[in-house]
Amino acid sequence: MNDLDLRVEHVEVPADGAVRARRVGTSRVRRRWLGASALGAAIVVLAVALALPGRDQAERVSTDPATTVPTGPVLGAPLLDLPRAALDAQPAIPDGWKPVDHGLARIWVPAAWELMSAERFDGCPLVRGPVVVIGQRSGNCGASERVVNISLGLQYQGTETVNGLRFDQLGGLRCADCSRYVGFGQLSITLGGNVPELDQIIATIGPSPVARVLADGPLVSTDGWRPVVTDLPASTTGTTVPGPTGPLALWVPSDWPTRTLGERDTVPGSCLAPRLQGPATVLLGPGGQVPSCPFSPSPVRATAGADGVWLPGTNDVRSVAAVPPASSVGTFQVGPDQDAVELNVFTANGSVRVLVGIGSDPAVARTILRTLSFG
Repeated sequence: MNDLDLRVEHVEVPADGAVRARRVGTSRVRRRWLGASALGAAIVVLAVALALPGRDQAERVSTDPATTVPTGPVLGAPLLDLPRAALDAQPAIPDGWKPVDHGLARIWVPAAWELMSAERFDGCPLVRGPVVVIGQRSGNCGASERVVNISLGLQYQGTETVNGLRFDQLGGLRCADCSRYVGFGQLSITLGGNVPELDQIIATIGPSPVARVLADGPLVSTDGWRPVVTDLPASTTGTTVPGPTGPLALWVPSDWPTRTLGERDTVPGSCLAPRLQGPATVLLGPGGQVPSCPFSPSPVRATAGADGVWLPGTNDVRSVAAVPPASSVGTFQVGPDQDAVELNVFTANGSVRVLVGIGSDPAVARTILRTLSFG
């Protein structure tokens, strides 16, 4: 497996040696992520055994002309193409309901309803009231339970519309005890259940905070920003899939400091904590310590509203099957948590993960993502 090679300083290069931006998401590598996390689709990053690079990454200036970076950011197109009607929709939310975000979707449910991971629910725990099961279920604990299930789904085309989003009626395809089961292909989400409120819940669906950052929206000025560059995995097996060959570059504000995570540093996001907690920083490397975590009944990762970027490292092609479930956005896959936009970029020889925190002004994260380019 290849070590992560990160370059984070300004370099002056001739125009003909610059990495040039192009629109990403024009090829489709996979319809969904393969494998499963230890807590199902709701908990995606640290609950899976990702093949991580070595722990001795170091910050250095790029001098190799083959991997030089642009002298200024070039803004590409939005990574997620959502209709303006979906972004502008204002569904009627019943009083006393709370939002539930998963992947690219947000729904609203009564505030007293319990949230539970699919893995925990599949163990048929005692449920005292209605429950929202987050993640794809693999069992059936009885049709008498009052359940709503939201999980990452395939790219259904959709023939009906709600809040500017197309959906399909899926029947009992993957939910035998659901009275109604629908798929929203534009959000890569399936939603079903057997509660009397199900139609009301479906009527509240819209883009999640992550989806809104990936979609079209306001941007901030990139004057004075600096590049962060990572090489993509080199072939080690002779097996390739379509995708960019690298390097990958993105731009961040120049006053964001850089910190390299070593073996003694805690892996960001452990115990469902926010992976980027502020102040705004560029984190390089995976970290090395995973603490023992207390039991948490909630499957939802906490959010901190913090800007920042985390580049954990690369995975060679042999570990692609170990990446967690996610939504499909063209060439990228997007994780389900809302503390940061988590992209897994499939390349010709493996994958590279990029996390961009969502701070108080989502336009910052949106702009960083629009600077993504490949060599």
